[in-house]
Amino acid sequence: MLPPAVFAGAALLAGWWRRRGDDPHEGPLWLAPVVVLIAYVGVHAALLGGLVAPRVAADWMPAVALAAAGLGLVAWRWRGPRAVLWGLRALVVLGVGVACTSGKIRHGWAIDRAAPVLGAFTAHTLASWWAFERLAARARGAEAPGVLMLYALACGQVVALAYYSLKVAQMPTAVAACMGAAAVVGIIRPRLSLARGGVDAPVLVTQAALFQGFLYSSGEGGAWYAPLLLGAPLAALLAGRLPLRGPKGTAARVVAAAVVAGVAIGLAIALRPASDS
Repeated sequence: MLPPAVFAGAALLAGWWRRRGDDPHEGPLWLAPVVVLIAYVGVHAALLGGLVAPRVAADWMPAVALAAAGLGLVAWRWRGPRAVLWGLRALVVLGVGVACTSGKIRHGWAIDRAAPVLGAFTAHTLASWWAFERLAARARGAEAPGVLMLYALACGQVVALAYYSLKVAQMPTAVAACMGAAAVVGIIRPRLSLARGGVDAPVLVTQAALFQGFLYSSGEGGAWYAPLLLGAPLAALLAGRLPLRGPKGTAARVVAAAVVAGVAIGLAIALRPASDS
């Protein structure tokens, strides 16, 4: 995943190089959604043989990335009630869920089976989104992209090891590459911020990939993994409460988040039933 990392790093470094001031809600905040969109679509086209009309769930992912980047740009300019913005996000997440489950529904899923799955996906995605947005509104520099990188990597590992889909696992890995590059830029330029829309594309693309892994897993009991993965963004919020300052404080908060997230991911894998092995 070197190409998306190099592209994201170069674009973000150029955008934030001359940034001055301490307000985390100012600067080229529009850049992060656009960078993730371009990087993800490029990786998708390279790995899956180009962009095609959606026939299976994975084919929807470029559209998901486009919708997520669009939401990020809306959040960047949004000055209205937050409840309306969250309502818009919920509608988009539900639409992504419907697109991902369309194949299942065509092949016999009844509404009473699809509805709770879609509801759980929407709730889990919005909860993760809220946690990461709170983190990005507070943290500057490497902290928010570092935790997002860990989360995307964790989701990719769960998709590969628990849901047995290497193809889908590469989708959150592309997001992780972008966020890893953003974390490096955040070390070089500590004013970098993912506030006001910067987390939208990474979160929605990662969640959609995780959902696809769950839907098309051959095993049973896959519902364990997604709730346990909420440990990552919740850990980020808890780690932000540590009374630490400066570069060492940021590093300690990222490490604390990684440790708690790692425990949650380890539990997810350990608790999978025998039929998943």
